[in-house]
Amino acid sequence: MPLRHVLSPASIAGIALALSLTAPSRAQAPPPSPEGNDPAALRAEIERLKSIMPGQSVAMTQVAYNFNNLWFAVHAGNWPLAQFYFGDARGRLRWALRITPVRRSRPGTSSSNRSSTASRRRSSRSSVRRS
Repeated sequence: MPLRHVLSPASIAGIALALSLTAPSRAQAPPPSPEGNDPAALRAEIERLKSIMPGQSVAMTQVAYNFNNLWFAVHAGNWPLAQFYFGDARGRLRWALRITPVRRSRPGTSSSNRSSTASRRRSSRSSVRRS
């Protein structure tokens, strides 16, 4: 009796899934973590992580993509889709703040994005109340 009559497509898929789950992973193993509290090793690990982290330009490109799609969704009157893209854009903006939480305002000084955003929000609320 031929083998293809004994094994159904579902059983072949099940065997393939089982083999793929038990096969050793080919993903790159993470580098060994620094032993103990060695400051030099921890600094080196931080620098390594900073070097592989995506820049803020990646997050802002995705924000632009979301706002572009948001505009088209609003223009078409597709409000559930517009709400999705608006929420996703807000999440990407939060991600951009986590990537670069401090921006340079003048040479030698820095300000937190959160505090400047909060102060602008307070001033805009007070101007709305006045009118």
